[in-house]
Amino acid sequence: MNRQVKSNKSHRDTDKVHWSEWLAGGLSGVLVVLLLGWLVYHSYQFQTDEADFRVEVTGSTGVENGYRVAFSVFNLSRSSAAQVRVVGTLGEKDENAEYATATFDYVASQAQSSGALFFMNNPRTHGVQLRVVSYIEP
Repeated sequence: MNRQVKSNKSHRDTDKVHWSEWLAGGLSGVLVVLLLGWLVYHSYQFQTDEADFRVEVTGSTGVENGYRVAFSVFNLSRSSAAQVRVVGTLGEKDENAEYATATFDYVASQAQSSGALFFMNNPRTHGVQLRVVSYIEP
């Protein structure tokens, strides 16, 4: 008894592409074109410029061995900078002036970094001035 079993397939092969495949393909294509356009636009807009900094005192507190002056350094340019050195001067620029320095490894373009300098004298009575004195182009 040789019996042949007939397969009941519910799957049919067709040459027709479902509308959801066209939609997914179309959306993917549009996203790829938009991404490439964005990359080309930003590559032409990129212009390196010299680093430019702003330094602001954000606070001053007394500590065990003097005073801590907290500050933020802002990189205003579109160029990153490495080894950014900030110098703080307390008092007049004479033999009684007090100096402190801080170096940041890296300050990204249009970004902010924070730090602190320590002084023996009170910055509120002697006046503190902060400025960036050097940096290296990474």
